[in-house]
Amino acid sequence: GLVLLGAIDEEHGSEGTQAFLNDAEVDGCIILEPTSLDLWVAHGGFAWVEIETEGVAAHGSLPDVGVDAITKMGHLLHQAEGLRQRLRLTRSFEPPLGGETMLPSLHASTIEGGREWSSYPDRCLLRLERRMIPGETQQDLERELDELLSGLALNDPQLRACWRFSMVRPPWQAEKGPLFTALEAAYRSQLGHAPGRAAGLMWTDAALTQQAGIPTVIIGPRGDGKHAVVEYVELDSVVTCARILLDTALRFCRYPR
Repeated sequence: GLVLLGAIDEEHGSEGTQAFLNDAEVDGCIILEPTSLDLWVAHGGFAWVEIETEGVAAHGSLPDVGVDAITKMGHLLHQAEGLRQRLRLTRSFEPPLGGETMLPSLHASTIEGGREWSSYPDRCLLRLERRMIPGETQQDLERELDELLSGLALNDPQLRACWRFSMVRPPWQAEKGPLFTALEAAYRSQLGHAPGRAAGLMWTDAALTQQAGIPTVIIGPRGDGKHAVVEYVELDSVVTCARILLDTALRFCRYPR
């Protein structure tokens, strides 16, 4: 049989997919994303990290008492930029099934701190996103964060900082098998040539389905505007994609065409 799943919460905790996987008995999964009809063969993972620096609240007229948590965070951000540059220079992943070279990333997302103009801020909270490439693990990130904070503490005995994960999702890469073969054959049948293969740092529920032992591939129509005010797909490619999906399902499920 064929199961069509419209999962809730795909942009955050993936609760819909997680619930489906509790009882799922399926042999393959196709994730639909706007891939420009390319066959995605690998994507990144990510970690949302919160880092908090602790200062000492004091009136602005008491510089010998106050410790500025925001300034401490500024030093940390400078070191985080150095880490980002090192990651881009020293780590990469070449997807074995094709697609472009993948590089990890690190960026600040939000920052907040301070209470009012005339006081030393006693706390500052930074939220970071670290995009992982296949081969990187949560343990790698834990080591990076520990080393980042311990290195700062060596040069600043006043530094009080801690970090915690808010969410971690693993990278994914496709594996050749019956579903992969069926999709490529369907693509050739419908369009007369093999699909392009692509990879990138975006994340999808494919990582969860394949982690659950379900072979997974990713394809979808042409489109643009991920998380933007205007997000769209092109209707003609939606029709083409639907034909490819139908052909794939018939081949994979071994129905007569």
